[in-house]
Amino acid sequence: MTIYNAIAEHIEARSARETTAAYVEMYLRELAGFLGRRGVKRVEDVGAGDVEEYAAMIAKRKATTGIRRGETLAVSTRANMIAVVRVFFREMERAGRIVWNPCVRVVGPKMARTLPWTDVGADDIARMIDGASGGDSLAVRDRAVLELLYGSGLRRAEVAGLDLYDVDTRARTAHVRGKGGKERVVPVTHGAASAVARYLDEVRPAAWTAEARDALFVTASGRMSAATVNVIVRRAAVRAGVTVRVYPHALRHACA
Repeated sequence: MTIYNAIAEHIEARSARETTAAYVEMYLRELAGFLGRRGVKRVEDVGAGDVEEYAAMIAKRKATTGIRRGETLAVSTRANMIAVVRVFFREMERAGRIVWNPCVRVVGPKMARTLPWTDVGADDIARMIDGASGGDSLAVRDRAVLELLYGSGLRRAEVAGLDLYDVDTRARTAHVRGKGGKERVVPVTHGAASAVARYLDEVRPAAWTAEARDALFVTASGRMSAATVNVIVRRAAVRAGVTVRVYPHALRHACA
């Protein structure tokens, strides 16, 4: 069986059991391209050396987009890529497509212990929010996002999932759709309400697109994603001179 046919079979089987993330197919097709350049076309011909060379290749790769552009791929990204490959060959072995698993000797990168959220102090967060005080559209939008993360304790996906009328700036409440489809109404601080009101008045009308007409926060490509919320937080931390790693959850957990 060709590697590409094996990938299609694997994705179809997983989709029948669960929601298969798009990155699974992307990573596996990347593996297939790498193996093809080595002359390996069939899944049963993949050897341990091929997978080890693939792991060595991604360990040296530089990110081409995002905040890590020009740097080596994050350890978490490399670990995910190797995990996807290991699961693929494990399933191929179980299905009888291969006689033995070429991943038996491959070990993913060791994940470093992340810094605790409590390392981010209230002063740090205040500087992050105050740093997004410019008059340009991105600064206005980013401040509204940061204020909601901190002032209302929202998750990044909850902020990204807000619709235009979910935040009542007069009543200072937000209608939030959280994990498992659960909905709740949360209070909004005065600072967050003011920041959202300014964003709605000055920025959102000009950012209207048919693809994201209902979304509160948008980017050039449509509704803001949770990943973009990460970028906003990290950008604010760098601008404020915060030296510890900061994630959206840090602001959520710092919320009183």
